[in-house]
Amino acid sequence: MALTYTQCQKIRATIPALNTRGEEIIAAFYQCLLRGHPELRSYFNTANQENKHQPRAMASLIIQFANNVNHIYELIPKMERICQKHCSVGVQPHHYEPMGQHLLEAFTSILDPSMTLDAKMAWKNAYWMLANMFIAREKQLYKSFGSWTGWRQFEVVDKVPESQDIVSFYLKPQDGKRLPTFMPGQYVSIRVKTSGKEYKQIRQYALSEAPNTDYFRITVERSQGNTHSQPKKHGCPYSTLPPGAVSNHLIDNVVAGSTIELSHPAGHVFLDTTNLSNAPVVLLSTGIGATPMLSILSYLDKHQPERPISWISTSNKPRPFKSHIEALCATKNNLRCADLSRLLDAHDDVPDCDKLNSAELDLFAIEPEDLYLNHECTEYYICGPESTMAQFVDLLGNHGVDKSRIKCELQTVGKY
Repeated sequence: MALTYTQCQKIRATIPALNTRGEEIIAAFYQCLLRGHPELRSYFNTANQENKHQPRAMASLIIQFANNVNHIYELIPKMERICQKHCSVGVQPHHYEPMGQHLLEAFTSILDPSMTLDAKMAWKNAYWMLANMFIAREKQLYKSFGSWTGWRQFEVVDKVPESQDIVSFYLKPQDGKRLPTFMPGQYVSIRVKTSGKEYKQIRQYALSEAPNTDYFRITVERSQGNTHSQPKKHGCPYSTLPPGAVSNHLIDNVVAGSTIELSHPAGHVFLDTTNLSNAPVVLLSTGIGATPMLSILSYLDKHQPERPISWISTSNKPRPFKSHIEALCATKNNLRCADLSRLLDAHDDVPDCDKLNSAELDLFAIEPEDLYLNHECTEYYICGPESTMAQFVDLLGNHGVDKSRIKCELQTVGKY
């Protein structure tokens, strides 16, 4: 149902309050939702609740919606990212009812008395307009998944250390059926029971190898977290990071022969293998963000071995797949490689987000030739934290690269 002119005006009138209290509203929404529907806890990353990433991201989406209420088509790229994530974790149409109820209650409790009956009705209609768009798109995605729409049991057939804190898991379906072909760059969700958590936890991991129908490979990095109470630095959005509950559980407790649950591959950032070109491809990544880029690289090496490719990475730790990438660079004439890493002292006691920013300092050392700026159709794929991606995109924009040629995948929740 389309919004009336008056309803649009009511929604826009709440923008000043949303700008100042949006995160407070969303924090209250999540608190009430998860208290009233504890079964939904497994759908939400508890770390992203604790460090305020999730409330910040949702508040940003709502503010963008309010600002674009007359032309919400501008939000479609962000909505596609959310729909892909929803289908990966198994969100269903009936979940939107309690979410809408608690969201409106949070609006009313925080914005009262400015949240008049008319304003509340306007936001209720706006919510369901948006929710129905999500439901319709997610229905299409679930249909594209074919018979695999729920959680599927996989056996860990091999566990391979890639570096001190990075491990690859090779996974085969227990039912013995062939796997669907995914798009290079996509991810799967993993659902596991971890110690200290009442509900199973779900996390996303990029598929780190070219598509095949026999097995999947994911590559996981240990996250030590940070419990120091330090002031924010370098644009760091938080000063405390909990350890990675699922990643650390996989590395510490899952072995060959273990069984874990996977969802169907999903994700909006990928190399479209149904519409390949011969234009150069530039793969830019930070740290473990190299994993989806490796899937793209592996596919191109197999199917388009002469296509120009540039691999650009930066990391504050030993790079994942370092020897593999170096071997390819040494033997492939079509592949350019640039390592912008600046390793920190192992005893440097700073938050992970600050370490990531420290690794960004050399981004502008990229050689123009590595970006294939002289080709007007070059495709750019970026994976990293929000601040790194923003720097990469700004760099490309300063060189006149249109954003339509840039695909970005966040390593975590964010507003980008």
